[in-house]
Amino acid sequence: MEKLRRTLGDDAVRDLSRLREIEKLLEQSGFLARQSGHLKLTPRGVRKLGERALAQVFDRLDVDRPGTHDARDAGGTGEPTGATRPWVFGDPYAIDVQRTVHNAVLRQGPTTGRVKLHPDDFEAVEAENRTTAATALLLDMSFSMPMRGNWEPAKRMALALHSLIASKYPEDQLYIIGFSALARVMKPEELAEVGWEHEYGTNMEHAFNLAGRLLAKHPVATKQVLLVTDGEPTAHLWPGGPQPWFFSWPPVRETLERTYKEAMRLQKAGVTMNIFMLEDSPALFRFIDRLARVVEGRVFAVQGDELGEFVVRDYLKRRQSA
Repeated sequence: MEKLRRTLGDDAVRDLSRLREIEKLLEQSGFLARQSGHLKLTPRGVRKLGERALAQVFDRLDVDRPGTHDARDAGGTGEPTGATRPWVFGDPYAIDVQRTVHNAVLRQGPTTGRVKLHPDDFEAVEAENRTTAATALLLDMSFSMPMRGNWEPAKRMALALHSLIASKYPEDQLYIIGFSALARVMKPEELAEVGWEHEYGTNMEHAFNLAGRLLAKHPVATKQVLLVTDGEPTAHLWPGGPQPWFFSWPPVRETLERTYKEAMRLQKAGVTMNIFMLEDSPALFRFIDRLARVVEGRVFAVQGDELGEFVVRDYLKRRQSA
């Protein structure tokens, strides 16, 4: 402290003391924990970051909070909500017997004979639609993302989406896949701390391949890939090569074709793709245009600070219409 005071003055000492107090409070609150002498975010801390990121997204969206648009069915295979509604022709036969008989008694009035049922007496059990979704969020972690100011907005978006799914759609599955020279699955707590990758390359082929294998674990779910990138692919897998991936800038034809081929496998497996394009260079536009046609996907050209709004809004629309 004394050395800091002599070097930077009393203000620097006070600032450091405040930081240490904040650090202690965060540890006591369970948001940070020490591991091998280093401070790490705890799962609780990650949830708090995600909740904050999601709240900021909804503040900008100016829409209803999740939970105000429940999709409900009558007589389906979902979970009962405790409510009923009048039965109509075509409803599956999930009849609330107690309510139905009660309606008949009210209609007939006091009687010593049998209760006669009328079609208007029947009520169906209301159930919440339990259609599930499996999503692979593919985040470009190449050097260009932080250089262009896109990496921090991408991380905030991923944390917001994770918070949305965990709180509103816990039956859904979200895989976060980061990719540069190679692709890998990332945990939310890892995402909060990680920076861009130091290896050169944007290996979408590997990211698509990994996403396909993970989504295949959910055969009955609605499956989608969300691709977030600011550049065309510059790397592909290189079996038998001196390293696991091949890199070239500008990208060679083989890299592009292998990427399209892996994307087509996703499309044939019933996976939909939404592409969030963070830059508008001619080379990226040509690649994204062909990719979207190959997979019959949708393209969103967005600025980095708008990314969270676009992704969260689109996810909510898809789930509410499921």
